[in-house]
Amino acid sequence: VQDGFVKNVPLDEVKNALQAAYLPTDKLPIPYNQLIVNTGRRVVLIDTGTGGQLAPTAGMLIENMEPAGIDPKAVDTILISHFHGDHINGLLTADGKPAFPNAEVMVPAAEWAFWMDEGEASRAPEGLKQNFANARKIFGAIAKDVKRYEPEEELVPGITSVAAYGHTPGHMAFRVSSGADQMLTLSDTANHPAL
Repeated sequence: VQDGFVKNVPLDEVKNALQAAYLPTDKLPIPYNQLIVNTGRRVVLIDTGTGGQLAPTAGMLIENMEPAGIDPKAVDTILISHFHGDHINGLLTADGKPAFPNAEVMVPAAEWAFWMDEGEASRAPEGLKQNFANARKIFGAIAKDVKRYEPEEELVPGITSVAAYGHTPGHMAFRVSSGADQMLTLSDTANHPAL
């Protein structure tokens, strides 16, 4: 872990938090796993990961689905929380084909409006321009079929979008319900429980 990696606290506080959680203080692995919800009628994937495009240790979703007995063709709904590459790049295979060919893709309306806006792209700081280009690359061929959703919308029976703005302009979380039981699934709202 290097100084400046965590922006809102000094390095010593980060290392103390890691040590208190019995974790190494010289590195900070940030695991991110996608969630697949089988509602009994729908197979829903929440975010798609990197698709192997961002780091050699990431992008194993398709390979990990096989031992779990889930065929990518069985996924019929994909819910995207926000448009960063580690959440959308897995929509496509390495050769640019849909990784989940039978899935309806649903994205936050505010996220779509921001990342697809030419004016926003032209005003973006240099470090963000690649995010705009990546969103256009990933959604380019399927743009006409992508469904946009709003907060507090039931996207499929039992899964409702929840506004989680801040990380990105249209960032969403999802409330998953079954009878009286509920679970809130978050993406990038917090990156590591120890910090």
